[in-house]
Amino acid sequence: MFHSDRPHSGESARRLSTWASRVRLPWLSRLAALFAVGIALVGLGVDRAARHESEQHLRSDLENSLASYEAILATWAQGLEAVVAEAAREPSLTAEVRDLERLRDQPDALRASSALARLRERLAPLTGDTRAAEFAVLDARGRCLAASDDVHVGAAINDELSDWLHQALAGAVAVTPPLELTVLTAPDHPDHLEPRVTALVSAPVTDRDGEPKAVLAFLVDLNATLSRLLSTFQLESQGADAYAFDGGGRRIAGGTHRAALVALGHGDDRLDRGAPGPTLRDPGGDLLSGFRPTVPTVGLPLVRPVALALSGTDGYDTEGYRSYTGRYVVGAWKWLTSYGLGIVTERDRDAVFRHHRVPRFAISMASGIALMSAFAGLLSSWAFARLAQGAEAGRAVGPYELLERIGVGAMGEVFLAQHALLRRPTAIKLIHSDVTGSRATRRFESEVATTASLSHPNTISIYDYGRTSDGTLYFAMEYLRGFTVGKMVERFGAVPEPRALLILARIASALAEAHGIGIVHGDISSQNVMLCKVGGIADFVKILDFGLARRADLTPQRTDEEVVGTPAFMAPEAFDHSSPIGPRTDLYAIGALGYYLVTGHAPFELANAFQIYEAHLRTPVPRPSERAGHPIDPTLEQVLLDCLEKDPERRPAGIAVLEARLRACPGFGAWTLADADRWWNQHAAQLVPKLESFPSAEEDLAAARAKTVALLRPPRP
Repeated sequence: MFHSDRPHSGESARRLSTWASRVRLPWLSRLAALFAVGIALVGLGVDRAARHESEQHLRSDLENSLASYEAILATWAQGLEAVVAEAAREPSLTAEVRDLERLRDQPDALRASSALARLRERLAPLTGDTRAAEFAVLDARGRCLAASDDVHVGAAINDELSDWLHQALAGAVAVTPPLELTVLTAPDHPDHLEPRVTALVSAPVTDRDGEPKAVLAFLVDLNATLSRLLSTFQLESQGADAYAFDGGGRRIAGGTHRAALVALGHGDDRLDRGAPGPTLRDPGGDLLSGFRPTVPTVGLPLVRPVALALSGTDGYDTEGYRSYTGRYVVGAWKWLTSYGLGIVTERDRDAVFRHHRVPRFAISMASGIALMSAFAGLLSSWAFARLAQGAEAGRAVGPYELLERIGVGAMGEVFLAQHALLRRPTAIKLIHSDVTGSRATRRFESEVATTASLSHPNTISIYDYGRTSDGTLYFAMEYLRGFTVGKMVERFGAVPEPRALLILARIASALAEAHGIGIVHGDISSQNVMLCKVGGIADFVKILDFGLARRADLTPQRTDEEVVGTPAFMAPEAFDHSSPIGPRTDLYAIGALGYYLVTGHAPFELANAFQIYEAHLRTPVPRPSERAGHPIDPTLEQVLLDCLEKDPERRPAGIAVLEARLRACPGFGAWTLADADRWWNQHAAQLVPKLESFPSAEEDLAAARAKTVALLRPPRP
């Protein structure tokens, strides 16, 4: 509209009025109708897009929940496997087993033996710390040499478990698929037995020659374990449920809807005692609202996620399906082959999509009241955009929230973080987008791929990897509660030789796996080896930072490749481009680290990195006893000096040879679990004041302790 000081003539005013009466009102009404229809269509589009967006967020939530359950299950299993494997390798346990083997045919003498008493005392802290199981030690013939309960000592293994015993003797350390074993549930009443869903965790006990002579076995109550893991987080406001099932489609843990299971003919008392639950079937109606099937239970089909998982199809469903209660839910499922079980996470469908009612009501009003419809549509769009932004803003780095920086590695910064859903502490290593495309980025990605391919308990575990929306690369790894050996030596000086031998042997054991697939770590140093407390075992060694790892290559390095690593522990060939990098490069670093542990000093401590490089290339290494100022066991001293040879060909022939030589040293095995516990109780808090600020993965996620095992046949009268 415009304004003019010149008045219209009478004719002009009349024509303007006529045009307005003929044109403005009809066209305005048509424009209003078209506007209302347009707003309605926009509203419908917004509603559809919003529902699609919600389904995408729902899918992400379900898949993240499933991944989280799998991650905490893997954390529990790996921790328990590491505890059992470490306990089986303990030299003192091997000695006790040798004493027991002499009495294998005398059950009464076995029960009364001091070796059995010492073994129970030694293993009791492990079963207590892991809250995982009772234990048994079986010889190669399947006879029980030791157990937590006298009733099983001297008994023979059940025939159906003979295959498991042969696999355990072959050296495999793993959690078995679910087993339905008879378990003694009341220790005061030896005959009170009933079936429970269990799993066995075992490791071979070897002699000095590495030959398996017996098996250390723990039994886990899977029902209690998995129920605890699956209840770690659940969105009760959305009717969340999570459960695990076996290869027969039977519920073995989890599941919150007991009333529905009772309606299908399975009592709560049986399920609560850990017996196998019912086969998970679709009842055809809502059991929680009073529906009862008219056909026998065995005639009902399996619920959708169980049927698909057992057929080999993992996935999700955001449209909805009937659960074992008969209510419509949305969910995701996965079959975990390595554990022989499946897991399902679900949400009540009506509760999940309840937030769509308000936008739909606004859309229904759009065709009648254009402005209100437009406002409602804009408000809905704004609201859903805010929801999407809020969901993204809640993730600092992928699904993890950074808490504080705890270190700087060769390839990036390391932060203490926690998973947004699990609230569990995690270590996050990241490299920022300003170096994307550089060699540092390639090394970062190589570290993820290299470390993730390794599974040795003494190698740090990788959980996740990704890139955030701002281009930041990251990977998530286990958060270790401990300290580097460098920090320990700086604070307390040289360590006892038996302790150094155990640390070096465990490093060698972990590197044997890497060398076996052609991977050289390239930066074994005092800052890349940590001592932790895992599953109650103190001085548990973890190797960090595979950022400089590379494939062993017989060809020389490229001359344009920069020298990287920790100078005090680098082999001459690591910065001499005329020589190839190989497994013996790591052997030099282990020798330098051993030298550091037993003397409190690196082989060469000079003013700058260039002088240290020159010394590694040309200067003979002083004998450790000379550097320490006191005698050092000659066998250990010679092992270290052999590793520190300038010529790689004069070093030990391989990592296995080095490990064998370390274990053959006179002091090996003299540093016991009890010694490590005493040291940690006295000194660990000085190195890591916040060592107990988070519960350990084993304390928080391990299974509830089972009673005793009936995998053994009671002795004949």
